[in-house]
Amino acid sequence: MKATIKKGEICVDASDLIDSLDDDGRITVIEILACHDQIIEGVAAQIVNGWTESMNHGYTTYSPSPSTALDKAKRYLAESASEVAKEQLAQLESMATDANKRHSEEQAKRFEAERQVGELQRQLRQYTERTI
Repeated sequence: MKATIKKGEICVDASDLIDSLDDDGRITVIEILACHDQIIEGVAAQIVNGWTESMNHGYTTYSPSPSTALDKAKRYLAESASEVAKEQLAQLESMATDANKRHSEEQAKRFEAERQVGELQRQLRQYTERTI
């Protein structure tokens, strides 16, 4: 692994750093990085579009069976897409149902409060009519 010093900072090529780690260290670093939004977005863009937003891409082959990690990810996504879509739709439907239920409950509370206000106004009118 090659390191350089620039403006008082030690600079290391990230790829060289990962390559220099043992399997456990590499897995730890990759697991941490795999959860970062920018990495997820970049990988998703490669799977769907073939390129990251800045026009980079991982190695891919054009063979009947996937051999690179990117090829395997594309195949996995293709094979599981309908299940993922079903799960997403079910989750969205559940969220919409819950939101509609909360809206109905809040609306019922508002109607009850308006009814109580109307009843108090009626009682106040009756009271003022009797006392005048």
